[in-house]
Amino acid sequence: MTLLAAGFTGFIQSLLGVRFLFSHHLFGKESMINLANLYRFQYRLCYSAAFLCSLLGLISVFYYESTLKQNVLSAGISVLLISWLYAAILAEVILRPLIFKLSHAITLQNKDDA
Repeated sequence: MTLLAAGFTGFIQSLLGVRFLFSHHLFGKESMINLANLYRFQYRLCYSAAFLCSLLGLISVFYYESTLKQNVLSAGISVLLISWLYAAILAEVILRPLIFKLSHAITLQNKDDA
């Protein structure tokens, strides 16, 4: 999704920016601001993509409802939750800590500049 929404440059920046999760030395206030904004955008995209996948899957399940048995139908609906699980893992385990760390570093640099 990032490749489509932010372009190839944004995609590469987001992949390379993951290293800041494990680093103690952050530098470049403008680059940190841009990266934090990109990760906020990706955070919203994670849940938006999960919603769209669930919506499309739900439409598909109800379209074929007449040809499916009840146990297959309930299994198909439970599979729809997998997109929410992946979105939550990506957003809450990787993106939220990155956003917090970059925002904290930006705040510290703003205090040092003042």
